[in-house]
Amino acid sequence: GIIMTYQNRPIDAVFHSTCGGSTASAKDIWNNEIPYLKRVKCDFDRHAPRYQNTFFYTWAELERRFRIPGRYFTNLKAVSLTDQGRIATLKVGKELIKGSDFRSKLGLTSTCFSWKATDLGLSFLVTGYGHGVGLCQYGADGLAKKGWKFNQILSYYYQGISFRKLYTSENDKD
Repeated sequence: GIIMTYQNRPIDAVFHSTCGGSTASAKDIWNNEIPYLKRVKCDFDRHAPRYQNTFFYTWAELERRFRIPGRYFTNLKAVSLTDQGRIATLKVGKELIKGSDFRSKLGLTSTCFSWKATDLGLSFLVTGYGHGVGLCQYGADGLAKKGWKFNQILSYYYQGISFRKLYTSENDKD
C-alpha cells in the first residue's frame, strides 16, 4: 500500500538491469528532463552476470544492418557522449547515428561501449545492461546486501521522492 511520489504525484519508476558504474539521467537518454531521474554513482552492480559483454560484427554484417558500406565503419567515431560516458551520437562516414539506435540495430546491451577494429570487423566491449535510467536492479541488490532498507535504496535511485501510504491493511491495525 505504499507508493513513491514526486511533488505529490506517483513517479514513473523506470529501472534497468545493470548500470555499469552510474545510472543515466532521463534527459541524456530520452531527452526529457525528469527531476527524480538523475544520474547517480553506482558501484554496487559489479556482481551482475552481464556487467561487461563483448560483441563482434563483420564488415559485411555491419553493412547489412545499417545499409552503409562496411569500409566506412573503419573510421567509426564518437561525436558526443552523455555525462556518464554513454555514446550519444556516432559518425559512420557522413552519417550521424544516435547511440540508442546504434545499440538497438546491433543488439548491444548498453550505449556504454568502446570498439576496436580488426581485419574482419568491429569488436565491442559493452558495460552495463539496459537504458541505465532509474533503479539499477543489480545495484539495488548490492545495496540490500550491504544492509540498506528498501526506502533508502529507492530514495537513492529516485532523487527527491517521497513515500505515500495509500491504505491501511487489516494487518496494520494491530
